[in-house]
Parts: sequence; C-alpha cells; structure tokens
Amino acid sequence: MNISPQRRGALALCAVFFIAWALLVLILKDTTRDYALKLSIEETEHQLMNISAMRHYVENSIKPEINKLMDKGILPEDYFSPELMYASYISRGMFEAHNEIHSAAELTERTFRYVSNNPRNPKNLATPFENDLIRKFDAREIEKFTEVVEKDGEEFIYYAIPASPVEGSCLRCHGDPADAPPELLARYGSTAGFDESLGQIRGLTSLSMPIDEHLVIARQVWFILSIITGAVLFLVYGTMVYYLRQIGARERIISEKNRALEQELNEKEMLMAEIHHRVKNNLMVVQSFLGLQSRGALDEGSRDALQDSQNRVHVMGMLHERLYAGSMESHINIGEFLGELVDMLMQSSAGANVKTVVDLPDIEMDVEYAMPCGLIVNELVTNALKHAFPDGREGRISASLSYRKEIGWSLKVGDDGVGLPEGLEDGRQGSLGMKIVHALASQIQGELSVQRDGGTEFVLRFRETIED
Repeated sequence: MNISPQRRGALALCAVFFIAWALLVLILKDTTRDYALKLSIEETEHQLMNISAMRHYVENSIKPEINKLMDKGILPEDYFSPELMYASYISRGMFEAHNEIHSAAELTERTFRYVSNNPRNPKNLATPFENDLIRKFDAREIEKFTEVVEKDGEEFIYYAIPASPVEGSCLRCHGDPADAPPELLARYGSTAGFDESLGQIRGLTSLSMPIDEHLVIARQVWFILSIITGAVLFLVYGTMVYYLRQIGARERIISEKNRALEQELNEKEMLMAEIHHRVKNNLMVVQSFLGLQSRGALDEGSRDALQDSQNRVHVMGMLHERLYAGSMESHINIGEFLGELVDMLMQSSAGANVKTVVDLPDIEMDVEYAMPCGLIVNELVTNALKHAFPDGREGRISASLSYRKEIGWSLKVGDDGVGLPEGLEDGRQGSLGMKIVHALASQIQGELSVQRDGGTEFVLRFRETIED
C-alpha cells in the first residue's frame, strides 16, 4: 500500500504522542499513589501521636496523683491498678474503644499493637518480625519503620515506632521482682516483665491504617488528570496534523509549480539549443561563403577585406560558442576569450617573426561589453599584423586587460612596429577596420586613445559593473 509522506508523518506523530501520553499516565499514576501513601503516613503518624499523648498523660498526670495519695496514706504503698497506672493498658483500651466506634460506623478497622519481647500479658508478645524491629530500635539502627502491606485484598500502611526507653521510675515495676508491688505480682507473677535495664527499648508501638480511601481519591485524580492530559495532547496533535496538512498542501503546490517550471525550462533549453545550432550553422555558412569569395577575388585588397570579414564572423562565432557552453549565462571569462582570439589570429597570420605578449587575467565581463571588446581586439591585432611589420620585420604585439572598481576597464592593444600614420587615429579616415574600432568604442561609451611611443598602443577605457 502506498502511503504519502504526509500520512506517514501524521502516523509517526500519532505514535509519538500516544507513547508520550502513556508515559505521562504512568508517571501520574505513580505520583498520585505516592501522594496517597504520603497522606496515609501522615494520618498514621497523627494517630500514633495521639496514643503517645495518652501514654504521656498517664505517666505524667495520673501516676503522680496516685503517688501523692500513697504518700498521704490514703492509698496503701503497694497499691497497683493497671486500669490507672499501666499506660499501655490504658492506651490499648482507648484504641479498642475507638475501633468499636469505627466498626459501628462501618469504617475499616485500624490495628493497634503495643508489643514487647518480655511482656506480662501474653497477647502483647511480639512476633518474630516485631522482635527484629525491637532489636533494631534498641540498637538505634532505625528510628521508625513503614511499609505497605496487604490484608484481605486491602492495602494498609504499617507504621512502627519504638517504645520509650526504660527510665529509673520504670524499674519499680520492671526491675527486680522483690521491689514490685504485691498486687502486680499477684496478678501477673514474677517471671515476665522484669529484669529490664536503664535505657533499654523493650517494645514498640505499631499501627496499621487502611489506605484505600486515599487510593480511591488518588485514582480519581489520576483518571481526571489522564483525561485532561490526553485531551491536551490530542488538541496539540490535531493542531500539528492540521499544520502538517497545510504544509503538505503548500508543498504539493510548490512541487507542481516546480514541475511546471522544470518543464518550461527544459522546453526553453531545447529551444536555445535549436537557436544555437541554427546561429552556429548560419555563421559557419557565412564564414564559408566569405572564404570562398576571398579565394575567387581578383585583387589582393578584395581578398584582404573578405578575410577580415571572415575573421569578424569567426569572433562572433567564438563568443556565441562560449555563451552556449556556459548555459547562456550573461557573463563570460573575458581573459580566456581574448587570449584564444589573439592565438587564433597569430596562427592564421603568415608573420611568424611576430611574437605576442598578453596579460589577460581570468575575470568575468558582461556579454554586451565582451562582444565589442573581442571585435576591437580582432581589428587592432589584424591591423598590426598587416601594417606594423613590413618586409618581414620582427616585432611584438601586446594585449592587456585590467579592471579597477574606481576607474573601470582598461583594454590595451599595442605593437612596437613602424607606427600609425598621422590622422588615422580618430576614425574619420583610413581603413574600414579603424572606423569599426571607433564605432564599437562609442557603442560601449568607451574612451579610445592612441600612444605613439616606440610603436603604437591603443587604450580603451570604459565602465561596466562586474558582480562580486
């Protein structure tokens, strides 16, 4: 099945957004659960603080009052009542009453335990797990312990803290049995709950609180946040898909326009190729006609005139060939063009005793200026070869080109021959070639000057902006 790039992009984006939403949902689930556990732990700590407050009240308020009554003789010195003097007994009884109220209200029961590794009441005996916690508390390895436990399909927070360390006042009931109140011995005997030492942690207080209530709220919050997150991501996805489609539509329009332009360009290239071949063929035909005409001419002047015209057509053919080779660009390398032209003129001339010195750097020139410059160089070099070195005289023909942004172009063609006769430099008299040179110089608004110092040198100056 062929799927468009836009559809593939939309599907890939959908997959990315779905994965992002799934990850966010998982993160939100863990975050809301952690928050529910945090609330449950805080509630459990609060309940344990209430129990600690009860124990503190018994130890610091009720017991001192009973001791005062003993000191006054109102109560016997060996008086002992767990309902009044045993903090763990009182706190457990109050918590059991609390649970009864919870049960009546059909609320989940909280489990409170005050256990010891050496209890008087057997139901306060620590389990192996609790004994291990008591050992860690007594060794000061941990200060508290929390974990999530499951019971009957419900999750609970189990929270345990150490009992208060044994103090001096505790040893009357937990030290040597001989010092204990007779009523205590009569009720519990003399084997359990004794022989403890100062600072010893002999038990722990634990509370198991249900966390389902908080988890239900957490799940609701998680569900709502998941829906909101999904809705936001869906809106973002929809917006991005919309813009992707808009971009795709624009790309299709641009692609169609590019195809149309490419087709038009190909047609124009074919047309230009056809034009080039026709122009090239026509120039070659004209050049051939001129060559045939020159061979059939009766006098040497006519043959020279036809040969000069043939050279002019050849210059135009050379420039046209360079233009076509450069994909019809508006600029050509004028240095290469003029250098090739001078070489061609020297090879076609019989004057082997004449040398050339050229300084034609690689530089671009607009075609509108390159054609007149080529024809001017053709006329000046041809004239120099014909007239500057009579009777096989040796000599030198020079050609140079330079460009400076401040002053423009400077084209120089010179020789060290016999010199140009007076009156021929202004183009009003003399050969057709000089008239052509002046006409071409005017065409490009150039300034042509002649110097006669040891020969003849033509200097053409004109302005033309070249691209950086």
